[in-house]
Amino acid sequence: MSIRFDHDALNRWTDDPYVEPGERRERHKAKERILNVAKNRLSSLDLQGLRLSTLPDVFDDISFARVMNVNLRGNNITSLPKTMRILSGLQKLDISDCPHFQQFSGGTENWKKMSYIFFENCPNLSPRFLVQLSEVPSPGCELRYEKENMERLLIPEQQPALPPPLSMGLIRQTNDIGFEQITLREFMQSDRIIRSIDEIRRTA
Repeated sequence: MSIRFDHDALNRWTDDPYVEPGERRERHKAKERILNVAKNRLSSLDLQGLRLSTLPDVFDDISFARVMNVNLRGNNITSLPKTMRILSGLQKLDISDCPHFQQFSGGTENWKKMSYIFFENCPNLSPRFLVQLSEVPSPGCELRYEKENMERLLIPEQQPALPPPLSMGLIRQTNDIGFEQITLREFMQSDRIIRSIDEIRRTA
């Protein structure tokens, strides 16, 4: 990690002249929250509901070493900053209700303490996201997602689908509105998911 916070990068992101005035106001709110976390070495970063289209790539600073929870619910981001992969203490990541989100920009190999990844209502996930999930080195991590959106990432069934909730693996929790919660270990026990990941890697 860096030992000097990149204020210039944060300021450039905040005052980007090509961003709509409404989002620029929200970026200033985000900037204050990010600086507060960095200054006070807080464990949680909450940027929920700011409708940000991007995030600043400043999370490689030592001042974020204690961050365990990142709430990005309700934003317009398509990916995470590459430096967020360095947050080795990260335990909970919520990117739900981010309609444009596609994939993580960096790898996920440092997220050894990850306990929860929520990505409900993310209809534009890319196939690469499925591969990145499989590479999170925390098999007990809880995943929560919308069944319909996950289905889009998977290769077609080789045989008639089983009655839900068994069609995509060992689903431990399900409900009437189509969401599932399952550990990464259970997720990776699905033959269909494994075959889908292999196919994505093969064609990448």
